[in-house]
Amino acid sequence: MEKLYNSETYSVLENKDTCLWQFSKLFLFMVFDDEQKTGKFKIPDCVL
Repeated sequence: MEKLYNSETYSVLENKDTCLWQFSKLFLFMVFDDEQKTGKFKIPDCVL
């Protein structure tokens, strides 16, 4: 749980202006998992 709270994904998720909270749990997990694997936060291009 600490990894999630310290992640860039969570930081962006906390910001209401990003609207990241509106996506599914699966999508959010995929973004978080990718950040953990690569060390970089990235929202897939299909969302932008």
